Amino acid sequence: MHDIQMPTSDDSALALQQSSRKVRGLLRRLSWGVPAIGLVLIVLMAAAFYQLRAKPLALSKAETAQREAAEHMATRMDALAAQIDRIVLTMRDWTQAGVVGLDDAAALNRVMIPVITQRGIVSSVHLANDEGREVLLLKVPEGWKNRITHVPRKGTQQNWLLWRDAATRVSEEWKAQDYDPRKRPWFTGAMGVPENQVYWTEPYLFQTTQEPGITAAVRWTDAATGRKWVVAFDVLLSDLPRLTLDMAYAAHGHVVLLTPDGKVLGLKAQFSILD
Repeated sequence: MHDIQMPTSDDSALALQQSSRKVRGLLRRLSWGVPAIGLVLIVLMAAAFYQLRAKPLALSKAETAQREAAEHMATRMDALAAQIDRIVLTMRDWTQAGVVGLDDAAALNRVMIPVITQRGIVSSVHLANDEGREVLLLKVPEGWKNRITHVPRKGTQQNWLLWRDAATRVSEEWKAQDYDPRKRPWFTGAMGVPENQVYWTEPYLFQTTQEPGITAAVRWTDAATGRKWVVAFDVLLSDLPRLTLDMAYAAHGHVVLLTPDGKVLGLKAQFSILD
């Protein structure tokens, strides 16, 4: 018969220790694994929530903010255009009534400088006719300038007057320039629409300052002489950002003006014409 050996107390203790170590190792692995699994589940649930709920809500909110900013900008531009339309038509009425004219630049200045000062968005004013005569009133850093053009008599010579204010003339000079008001976009454009209808040009470079801008113009025919007249008001694109200074619809959002064909007129801080 074989002898059956009973486990000694030492063997039992060793087996118990090994089993205990296995259990502790398993518990340690579970202690790390269970939270990790829980974290992965939380991340997956958060990602699912973001994709299904949070992201669409954020996009909807951004689209709403953009739409409101665009509508606000459109409202401001409409108001600006309507304001300039009114003063263009008012100057037409003053010209027809003899309040302002081509033969007295000082009188035109006295009437129009306060009007332009109250509406800082206007940079210059033209009064011209189809004979090739024009008086320009222009804001400059030194004050105000008139350019007096009379193509039939003076050809390319223009008379320039510098004024400190509406009553104080500082200097006078003659300059030669190949300039004819009848060839400018505001004049030709106004001639292409019905009388007494305000015409707005596309953005173009102004002859005097070589800066980009737009012009509102209106034409009419003098009933007594049959001569065609045009009044025009210039707006520099560089002045338009003032309309958007308080229109940041997001921390990094900006308002951009575009022409109907997709040209960028400018940003909040700087305006230009870009294809």
